[in-house]
Amino acid sequence: MLALAAGLGSAGHDAVFCASPDNQPWASRLGIAFQAVGEPLRDNASLGDWGIRPFGRFIRRQIAAQVSELPAILAGCNLVVASGLAWGVSPVAEHLRIPYRYVSFVPAGFLGTTRDPIGVRLRRGFLNAFADFAYGSALNKARATLGLSPRRGVMAQLFGPVPIAATDPALTTVPAGTHLLWRQTGYPILVATGAYWAFVARRR
Repeated sequence: MLALAAGLGSAGHDAVFCASPDNQPWASRLGIAFQAVGEPLRDNASLGDWGIRPFGRFIRRQIAAQVSELPAILAGCNLVVASGLAWGVSPVAEHLRIPYRYVSFVPAGFLGTTRDPIGVRLRRGFLNAFADFAYGSALNKARATLGLSPRRGVMAQLFGPVPIAATDPALTTVPAGTHLLWRQTGYPILVATGAYWAFVARRR
């Protein structure tokens, strides 16, 4: 995501990188504008041993923090691009009426195709149901603070419209005649030369 922010800056856009506070030094070394949102992730004592319950409480706090802190940061932006544990970002973009895109860094075939086998569909359904159970009420509570109506489908809100699979097509094997349900690009990579970034845009 820092590579993407650097690339946008080099293309003449005013990119602001929002992340946990422990990412600030890295962004600053690259000359990228930074805004801390939520709690630190590294060495966070409240995460305990990264068990399910501490992690769930952490995510719910992050949702509340994102919905509380991001409206002032994102006001006036033309586009919001999110990745990772960003469940609270989509409601803010919806509230501010800003286009929203989600970037995923896993091989695109895992994210959905037009001919997924039954095992993949069952796994995705289980993950969707778990996310609704674990974070649905917290997300709808956060939506209410923005004046938005409740919605079902936590993962659908996270992924938003036309998600981006930021991986190389060589890492994705799909059967003949199958189409990805995502837009695939190359993997954005920071390099230590020139403008310190490279972004390989390949489409499948």
